[in-house]
Amino acid sequence: MVFDDAILRAAPPLATSGINALWSQEDTVNAFATGTPMYFKADSIGTLAEAAGVDAAGLVATVAAYNRAQAGSEDSLGRQYMPLPIAQAPYYAIQLQSWNLTTYGGLAVDGNLQVIRANGTAIAGLYAAGELLGMGRLMGRSIPGGMSVTPALAFGRQLGHDILRFKA
Repeated sequence: MVFDDAILRAAPPLATSGINALWSQEDTVNAFATGTPMYFKADSIGTLAEAAGVDAAGLVATVAAYNRAQAGSEDSLGRQYMPLPIAQAPYYAIQLQSWNLTTYGGLAVDGNLQVIRANGTAIAGLYAAGELLGMGRLMGRSIPGGMSVTPALAFGRQLGHDILRFKA
């Protein structure tokens, strides 16, 4: 994530700590000032790129393309929301390492974990447990990391032991 001083001052909190706990503006500023890992600050985009370990020429070109699009030309990525240019030093970057382990959608099942069709009829011999059920059913509106393992084990055991009655 790359932004400038104007964006830092205008934006709502840019980072979270834990589940839904917002960092204050002061927390974010302190992270840059104290050299918190993955938080970088510099007086130019090229220097920022070097500090963050990314290709300097590529970042300079990317920021220039963003600024052209923000000024009114077509955005190659189709972004609709670009309220400010990245143009006022100091410049900031936060290294993001995103991943997605789960999905909210999943297979519909009956009370015996048998997969059902759209009309509600069961598909013979087809069962689902764990993440195949979709995390929306298991966690509501939250995604606590590692939480999908417990339902997978519990439903898997229930399916094998109580429903299909596999022998140990």
